[in-house]
Amino acid sequence: MEAFAHMTQVYATGRGVLSVCEIATMEGSMWRRWTMRRPRLPTLGSLSAMFLVVGLAAACSGGPASPRVRIDVPTTGARIEPGQEVKVLSHAYAPQGVAEALLTVNGDPYRRDPAQAPGQAFSRVSQVWVSDQPGEYALQVIAYDVAGSASPPAVVWVTVLSPVTPAASTVSSPTATATQVPTPTTATPTFTPSPPVTAEFWADRTSLTAGECTTLHWKTEYATTVLLGTTSVASQGAMQFCPETSTSYRLTASGTTGEVERTVSLMVTAPQDTQGPALSGLSNTPASIWDGSGCGPTTATITLTATDASGITQVELHYRVVKGSQQGQWRVVSMSSAGGDLYSTVLGVAELASSMTLYGGGTVEYWAKATDGRGNSAQTATATFAAQLCLG
Repeated sequence: MEAFAHMTQVYATGRGVLSVCEIATMEGSMWRRWTMRRPRLPTLGSLSAMFLVVGLAAACSGGPASPRVRIDVPTTGARIEPGQEVKVLSHAYAPQGVAEALLTVNGDPYRRDPAQAPGQAFSRVSQVWVSDQPGEYALQVIAYDVAGSASPPAVVWVTVLSPVTPAASTVSSPTATATQVPTPTTATPTFTPSPPVTAEFWADRTSLTAGECTTLHWKTEYATTVLLGTTSVASQGAMQFCPETSTSYRLTASGTTGEVERTVSLMVTAPQDTQGPALSGLSNTPASIWDGSGCGPTTATITLTATDASGITQVELHYRVVKGSQQGQWRVVSMSSAGGDLYSTVLGVAELASSMTLYGGGTVEYWAKATDGRGNSAQTATATFAAQLCLG
């Protein structure tokens, strides 16, 4: 923290006290010089100071700070045994939240890993690298925030040592020993091939009823680009979907070794229909009829509006004639489509006489019943009209 101990002091120049932005710029420069001459694991305090300076400098520049990353382990100059598992430990900062980090080896993408605290402004990232080939290697880490913005790369140089060949000796006589001196060899740097891309893709539920939701999950390794459909996503994550119809979703993971595709299909069925048709507008025309044509109309047209998503399979009209204490028999006739959702039928002399022979002077009671395509039924309330007696 000694490189930042003087941040609380007041800076003065020949033109007055420096602004906070000028101080932040000066401190940022001092931080870069300090880190270049002290290649060791930073303390929590030094990391906080570094990201404070980055934040101040970004605020002065008029926009949010881009992501920043520092490789803590290994440090430049580290010497590594062949086949040794190397943990590349980094600390990343992003005002919008750290999402993941990409590790490249000698410029080739090696693996992409999520932050240990995804979405947080400060997070640690741990990545594993192994090389069996001796040589010089550039390990580079790039941090990404949740919006996909990338940090400037952090780079360290390490050396994978050559395997040690034990010296061989031969004995020529009991009194003299000849020792063979191993011939020096020069290791040729080689590139370690990247592991193959892997991808897992699954859903909490694959059978849904329309209106229900499920969550899709995915997890990839060694991929530099991951697409869910045509949308770029992080190397691992989850997303909720509520499809209205059966749908398939595709995950594509791409890396230096190729491309892997995974598909999840969701089967969506319509909700079970237990409701009958919607009925409205049951009415008769004219308002009353006569039992003889010499006095007026002798027929009545009955109309009804019936609707249902599964369709209408049958509409019936139930009617009878009531006169005083006399009650005629209930009769049923079919109502036919009159276009769209409208249904109609006609009650005349023959229909009414089948309920009560001398129906003049009585009242006609009637109601309708409709059945939909799934066998659900509904019926209307009872309506009436007069069948008057014609004496002419």
